[in-house]
Amino acid sequence: LDAACAAMLQAMLLAGCSPSSDPLLGACLSAVRAHHLQSLRRKSRVPVRQGVVLMGSLDHSGLLTPDQVFLQVREPGSSQWRVVEGPVAVAKHPVMHPGDVRVLQAVNVPGLHGNKHELVFSQWGDRPVPNQLSGSDLDGDL
Repeated sequence: LDAACAAMLQAMLLAGCSPSSDPLLGACLSAVRAHHLQSLRRKSRVPVRQGVVLMGSLDHSGLLTPDQVFLQVREPGSSQWRVVEGPVAVAKHPVMHPGDVRVLQAVNVPGLHGNKHELVFSQWGDRPVPNQLSGSDLDGDL
């Protein structure tokens, strides 16, 4: 937004124009707002070493217990698959609340080795873990 456009929008507002009654003013202010929100999202990204973007799926076999996940990823530059074990931080983008990040236990379950490059969640528990992450589900989000 250049200075001339900002000055024009400010003058319109000070002159009593209303964004709800003036379509041009309303559209311009909406575009400015969207631009600033997008800029904030871009600037607030936190790089995560050893992080990966995965699609989530459900453990249909019932082998995982609550708060367990299975994931198998390919190392960068390698054709070998590696089963991740131990504590892992799981979040659905965008993270809007600290509760949208969960620390789960990644386990090696031989019966799930056919699942590659996906995060397999347990079907057990009072509330599904994906739903705890911003009310998400397993409908194909990354």
